[in-house]
Amino acid sequence: MNGGVFLIKKYLSWLSLVFLILSFIPIFVLLFTNTGFFAFGLEGKIGLFVLPIPALNSE
Repeated sequence: MNGGVFLIKKYLSWLSLVFLILSFIPIFVLLFTNTGFFAFGLEGKIGLFVLPIPALNSE
């Protein structure tokens, strides 16, 4: 019984990790759009990473 409980806990921790990663995806999508930049005010902090993206440099 103890081994089964351990497996369930391990599975749940992996599941929560996957959900955590999935919940961060929309945040990254927001960060890499103009509206996300203005909403979070991070254009200075992560501007370095988005310089190669031509869509953001078109304005």
